[in-house]
Amino acid sequence: MHGGQPYPAGKPVQLRSRRLALHCFFIATDPVTSPDTRAGRILFGVAIGALTELIRDFGLYADGRCFAVLAANLLVPQIDRMALRMRQPWYTVKTSH
Repeated sequence: MHGGQPYPAGKPVQLRSRRLALHCFFIATDPVTSPDTRAGRILFGVAIGALTELIRDFGLYADGRCFAVLAANLLVPQIDRMALRMRQPWYTVKTSH
């Protein structure tokens, strides 16, 4: 910790870094490992962001983006299933003839 802050330059500078752009646009959006549905991609991005902050705040690494992407890639099949379930109702509508 540097002066009460976990990052020497603070979070606004971290958001402008080139590494963040590399991860956001090239690594996290890899079509082979990213979810197939739009809702799944949104959940995938939220998972990467949450895991990155958890690793940074409670882990031993200052930059947890790579580990967050790897961990979120493990969740892609479950995210896809959950996104498909969100579109389909849990009940079936019966029509009377």
